[in-house]
Amino acid sequence: MGKLKALSLFSGCGGMDLGLQGGFNYLDNNFKKLSVDILLAVDHDPYAVKIYNENFSHECILKDVKDLEHT
Repeated sequence: MGKLKALSLFSGCGGMDLGLQGGFNYLDNNFKKLSVDILLAVDHDPYAVKIYNENFSHECILKDVKDLEHT
């Protein structure tokens, strides 16, 4: 089975996305890497997007979700 594909709307700093992807340690617990690809991450707060982009290899875009176009 291939990777699960996800969209991250209202991404904030990326806490939920980190949980989706796994591959981190927290409070002496190891959370294994999961098979999830985040195809698009969007938030309208420039500070949150800056922090998100400092912590993930994929980019979060600064945009209002109302302005997203369906393709």
